[in-house]
Amino acid sequence: MDRTTNTGCVTRWMAGGVACALSVVPLTSCRPDPPSASATAEIDSEPEPTPPTIDFPTDLYTPDDAVNATVDALLSALAARDYARVRALWTLTEDPPKTNDLSNQWSGPSSISLLALQPVRTLRSEHAGVEDAEPGYVLMLEAEREAESGETLENDNNQAILLLVFESDQWRLSRTPKVIRQWLLKSVAGG
Repeated sequence: MDRTTNTGCVTRWMAGGVACALSVVPLTSCRPDPPSASATAEIDSEPEPTPPTIDFPTDLYTPDDAVNATVDALLSALAARDYARVRALWTLTEDPPKTNDLSNQWSGPSSISLLALQPVRTLRSEHAGVEDAEPGYVLMLEAEREAESGETLENDNNQAILLLVFESDQWRLSRTPKVIRQWLLKSVAGG
């Protein structure tokens, strides 16, 4: 078998007097041009929302660092719109709020503030007696929203009152019984 190479593009093979010519064509990559700045702007037409400011006043800190860390984790998760993380902070004995409900209440605030954090004794069961009361904390959050004009919007969904209960060696969120909600609202109002 006789092999002769011509310019690198054509190779001739000789076998039994039959010549075959193979053409080698260099492949060029078919990459599209990078998108222009205007095309990128069209794709990203909605600007990334500005994360809300978080206000956890130091005068509301508790002596228990684990409570403060749980409240901080809640505020950070709400500000990041990480509702799965909020739901993961929930007590194991209750179903956490649905992601859609959290999104409706907590999406788009310009700030999230902790208005109150008070120690309470909680009854985890309606059948428990006073001697079964467990230490806990009740907290009040407020989401402030601004209109495009810059003025603050008022609505019924801008506050939440939650209970912190100690469960499985950590502080977890829970729904607040009506009597504790009323007590906290009265306390915050100065009455």
